Amino acid sequence: MNRILFWLVDSVSRCLEPNERDAVLGDFAESGNRPGRALRDLLGLIVRRRAALWGGWLLRTLLAIMIGAGVSFYFRNTIYALLASPMTRTLRTLRLPRLVYANPVDPFILYLKLSMMTGVFLASPFVSWQFWSLVSPCRYRHQFRHVCFFVTFTSALFLAGGFLAYKLALPAAPRFLLSSGSHMVTLNEWWDFAILAMVGVAVIFELPVLFWLVYLKRAE
Repeated sequence: MNRILFWLVDSVSRCLEPNERDAVLGDFAESGNRPGRALRDLLGLIVRRRAALWGGWLLRTLLAIMIGAGVSFYFRNTIYALLASPMTRTLRTLRLPRLVYANPVDPFILYLKLSMMTGVFLASPFVSWQFWSLVSPCRYRHQFRHVCFFVTFTSALFLAGGFLAYKLALPAAPRFLLSSGSHMVTLNEWWDFAILAMVGVAVIFELPVLFWLVYLKRAE
């Protein structure tokens, strides 16, 4: 157990600047504290050091997503028609009723959900750049080559995941949702599934980027 805790302390300490990391690990070694106590103190130190940086990063990220959502809301009818086409074609093929909504507020809520989801995809390059500035190793943080590679690769994978879900998961979803025998599918049921599928697959596609960041951290 102690070996695992020591490994966690060493791994988490890589979030600090190199000089500060050496000083902190030296203090822990001299103090003789247990690994659990050292890990708790280290996490507290990182949270205090990064609180201001994380707050600014979160604010800029949310602002970028809101701007993207505002642009998407302006084109909400076009986006809805594009994303609804897989379900519409399947319902037409199966000769089933069109999508229905349970109350008059559902269409407006739906437009908000679609705008937020599209805003996330539109803002993905900026969000990737902000994320890089937050978690990247110090020696690579300001190297133009690594920044461009990270932002381009991360954004491309995120968009590719969403596109793959749109082309493969969404056309197959109506048959899955209607397999229970019910011929009535509401707007909320379909779009909750569609948004979850597109964003979920896009996030899964980011795993190679996570592995690459871990590799850079270990090589630092």
